[in-house]
Amino acid sequence: IKGIMNPKSRSVKKRRVELIDYDDIVANPENKYSISDVEDLAESIAAVGLRQPLELSLQDDGKYKLLAGERRWTAIGMLREQGRFDRFEAGVDSFIVEAEEIDLPLSDDMKELFLLYTTNSEQRDKTDYDLMQEAAGLDRIYAELKKKGYKIGQRRRARVAEQMGVSERQVHRLTTMEKNLTPEAKEAFKEEVMPLTVAESLAELEPDEQRKFLQDKKGKPNIQQKDVDEYKERKAQNIPASVAVKPVVFKPIESKVRVIKSLLGNKITVSDAQNKKINQQLAAVENSLEAIFKIISNAQDEG
Repeated sequence: IKGIMNPKSRSVKKRRVELIDYDDIVANPENKYSISDVEDLAESIAAVGLRQPLELSLQDDGKYKLLAGERRWTAIGMLREQGRFDRFEAGVDSFIVEAEEIDLPLSDDMKELFLLYTTNSEQRDKTDYDLMQEAAGLDRIYAELKKKGYKIGQRRRARVAEQMGVSERQVHRLTTMEKNLTPEAKEAFKEEVMPLTVAESLAELEPDEQRKFLQDKKGKPNIQQKDVDEYKERKAQNIPASVAVKPVVFKPIESKVRVIKSLLGNKITVSDAQNKKINQQLAAVENSLEAIFKIISNAQDEG
């Protein structure tokens, strides 16, 4: 993104370190980055203090919105809950970053999003979920710039790919997933219940189908590609996920067999052509019954 900013905007200034009251800092709803290993970080901060200040944006209500450092902020909150907050009673070391310094035709919300991604661009090991959210956010920024007539020098997807250091194809995959995955599916992806390839496959389903699939897999720690493939196959065949087969469904077959046996008992004669037709139909029935037998046997083994 910095490549499209003019010289004035290119130097988004970080103010001197200020002490900000912990209770005056609020989470950023646009920050979709995942958070992990908070306990270990809390222990580190308790031992050596906060080695890197938070980066905040002052809001109209006097609160400070997090731009970078949500994991650190969460760890400090954990220490407070544990009664180990003494070193932060006077405030939390923070840089105050001002969106007004960004001289780009963006709305205030987009400028904050801009700051969120630029301040976090090199400060974390990103998961695939993080990359998905980042690709979608950057795409929104470039879309607004393009709508405002700002020349970004190349295609939007190419710009996002360049910013993230990935291929254009990967950007397309990530933004499509972010657009099509339901909130429930995104949460499962965020919690690493399923990997990128599985999440991408799940995104191909309609929202209701995604919810049905996840409900069926509720409690499963790892969702695999074969789970989605099997669900799609059942859906294509219009087969429910599970159904009880009752013996009564075979009653019509038993009835017809009895009638045929009764007719044959009367020594009915047929032509060669009719006999050939009967044998063909019997072979087809035998094959169908064999297929039913295999399905029931496999279900019994799996159950």
